[in-house]
Amino acid sequence: MEAVAKAASVYFVHHMDPLKPEDSKKLFVKRVFGSIEEGTYPNGLEEHMKTILKKCGGLPLAIVSIASLLASYTSAEDTVMWERVSRSIGSHMESHPTLEGMRQLITLSYDYLPHHLKACMMYLSIFPEDFVVAKDRLLYRWIAEGLVTEKRGLTLLEVAEEYFNELISRNMIQLDKFVSIEDSVIVEVVGCRVHDMILEVMVSKSKESKFVSLVGRQYGGMPHGHGKVRRLSIHDNDHDEQRPKQVERRHVRHGFEAIKLQHVRSLTTFQYNYGLGKLLDRLGEFKLLRVLDLEDCKALRSKHLRDVCQLYLLRFLSLRGTDVSKMPSNVGNLEHLEYLDARSTYIGGKLPQTLTKLSKLERLKCTGWFLARGLVNMKALREVDMAVLTGDDVEVAKEIGDLPQLQMLSVQIGYQYKESELKEGVLSALASSLSKKHTLRSLNLTRWDGSLEFLHDVSPPPLLQCLSVFGQISQLPDWISSLTHLTKFEVGRTELAGDQLFGVLCKLPNLQSVKLVVIECKNGELVAGTEHIFPALRILEVLGCPTVLTFEKGSMTKLETLVLRFVSTETRIVGLKNLEKLKEVKLSGWKGNPAMKRAVEQLKDISTESNPIKVVVD
Repeated sequence: MEAVAKAASVYFVHHMDPLKPEDSKKLFVKRVFGSIEEGTYPNGLEEHMKTILKKCGGLPLAIVSIASLLASYTSAEDTVMWERVSRSIGSHMESHPTLEGMRQLITLSYDYLPHHLKACMMYLSIFPEDFVVAKDRLLYRWIAEGLVTEKRGLTLLEVAEEYFNELISRNMIQLDKFVSIEDSVIVEVVGCRVHDMILEVMVSKSKESKFVSLVGRQYGGMPHGHGKVRRLSIHDNDHDEQRPKQVERRHVRHGFEAIKLQHVRSLTTFQYNYGLGKLLDRLGEFKLLRVLDLEDCKALRSKHLRDVCQLYLLRFLSLRGTDVSKMPSNVGNLEHLEYLDARSTYIGGKLPQTLTKLSKLERLKCTGWFLARGLVNMKALREVDMAVLTGDDVEVAKEIGDLPQLQMLSVQIGYQYKESELKEGVLSALASSLSKKHTLRSLNLTRWDGSLEFLHDVSPPPLLQCLSVFGQISQLPDWISSLTHLTKFEVGRTELAGDQLFGVLCKLPNLQSVKLVVIECKNGELVAGTEHIFPALRILEVLGCPTVLTFEKGSMTKLETLVLRFVSTETRIVGLKNLEKLKEVKLSGWKGNPAMKRAVEQLKDISTESNPIKVVVD
């Protein structure tokens, strides 16, 4: 490591000091036992702890890796395990903590993982360095590959989530988030990433066991030899644009055209530009393929989908961000398909009606999918986002109520730009269907040009956690105040008074986030009154502020983040000083808006050293 630093620096090398012994111990004890208080750990483990920390050489990653390994062995009876781990750590780490020594510690942590978690960890070598993989994408891929075993009383998705959480608790993966733009809406997505050094070890393990074959970037060309390629991951090259054409042609001829594909179980691409079309032309040869993840693959064409729809063992299919425009009708023959993502493509509402034959499909993400008769056949369906209920078929609205596993539903009623006349009984049938959905966790209803008053006739799904309502409604349904599990609420494109809005929401015990989008308030004023306490609310977004937004003393007592988008120059924000827990304010609007400038000055006045407020102006 020092040699690299010397090569990179003309003047000097900055030597990072290792952690002091007392700090090393605090970090270790906190990770293993959850607290650094006296008496947290048994005295019988003290000597082994000293030996382990001495061998870790003050390196935080080494300490965290070993601590995560021992977090399940915290009683005095576990001294044998502690002694075994102590002996397993190379003694040279004590005097000369090197990268190779770190790899050995990571390998040790990996070797002590349960068998099922080892496979899930190696699976992460499919993804590039510094890549944040969406949690749902990863979990459904694990399931599709058969890496998740059944457990009595739990669904496979729930078991996969247990695996995910255990890897986080062991510090093998890190929880992370990234921002995604979905249909012009910015969405925060939960995911995970792997530390570079841990990823390096996982890649080594994967290659050694022929678990994954990697192509591109530092991994070079196509895998050769007589071994079977089971999982193929193709990464982009940093300098693709500089590669000579003859190199490209040679790479294709001796690479993609030569590889045997009949044993490949998963194919993943990351914007690889050279010769990928040649590989996609051979999709029909992937007879055992279970996972086809082509997100953002610009080499994919609609013609390739004819072959995709003949991959009868396929369980996971992502076409997201590709340029395909038509899905063949025989997609309905993919009887094992569990996950389909066609967002940010040109398919939209052109998904064929044969899709309703997919009885094992659990997750469907395709903006503009027109709900069709036969929906009742999709008994496994858990998530639908963003579908369209055209309003001319009462039976379709009724069939929504017959989906026993449905947990997330995002549906647009009618068209966004051309509102069709709803057939009599459609909305009442939809209300009846929603009233049956006791499994529902997330509901998003949008009607761009019409009333949502039918919501008053809905019996609320008791486990609802997220609710979004966009469309005209005179006041929020009273039943919203009974949703004790609700954590996130969004409402937009309607007219509501403060009491009709905050009065319904203010006592919900778990509500953490409220988002208001272009809300027209009577008299132009929205008031969070003293009685609007909101016991758990941390985030408030007001996009398209009313003329006056007021926070009275005692309102929103836990609010930490306030997001405001200014449209009018007349907007006034009153009572910011009453938000005693406020830590961050994000302001946006057209540059030079005097209303936004006034808000910035107000925030400067109330921000203090003891209670600083971070202000972000976009």
